Amino acid sequence: MSKFLTELEFDGLQAFVDSLPEGDRKRRLSRSRTLVLNADYTPISVVPLHTVSWMDAVTLVYQDKCHLHLSYDDLVINSAKCSYRVPSILVNARYVRPKRKVEFSRTNVFLRDNYRCQYCGDRHTGSGLTFDHWVPRKEGGKTNWDNIVAACKKCNHKKQTQNQKRWVPRQLPYRPKFSEIEARAKKRVLIIPDERWVQFLGWLGPIHISDGVSTRDLDPVEMNDD
Repeated sequence: MSKFLTELEFDGLQAFVDSLPEGDRKRRLSRSRTLVLNADYTPISVVPLHTVSWMDAVTLVYQDKCHLHLSYDDLVINSAKCSYRVPSILVNARYVRPKRKVEFSRTNVFLRDNYRCQYCGDRHTGSGLTFDHWVPRKEGGKTNWDNIVAACKKCNHKKQTQNQKRWVPRQLPYRPKFSEIEARAKKRVLIIPDERWVQFLGWLGPIHISDGVSTRDLDPVEMNDD
């Protein structure tokens, strides 16, 4: 690693990739993700799945913060004197105590509500749901666990044009436990770039391999019921 980075000049790695001609190889490099495991080979985080860019992965190994465990077979950076395969899985050099606090976020609200509109009960993908203030902000409603619910766009629009006091969520909003969010997340569709990640994740839902495309660009469409 050190020899490679010396020849390629560590600070110029991104510039080297930027200089590649446009094409599938450059797109895959720019979108590639690296899974980071804890020192005991368990995920540092599942919600969201803890991954880093290829450049951050190289930096972590270069700084001896992580060990390289597996590389992509078909993602290679070539210098004049050697070739380097992009990291697929890294392992932390030291054990990091996982955070078990549920962050307030759009994804976690949707997970708590099981990706169902809390007014009509229909199931949607993330792109089909909105972040709805049960008590409107103009009436003092807060943006927090106790006032935000998942709502489909149709119901959200109707709620804004009708008597909002008549709109009561099927499940009143609440702060979920970490175990609840993690369990729900692991039942959903997971899209990952490398099938070798599977053995480390303990996933219960369907897993799709995206051939190196970043998961942030894909919206899972298959849902699992409780």
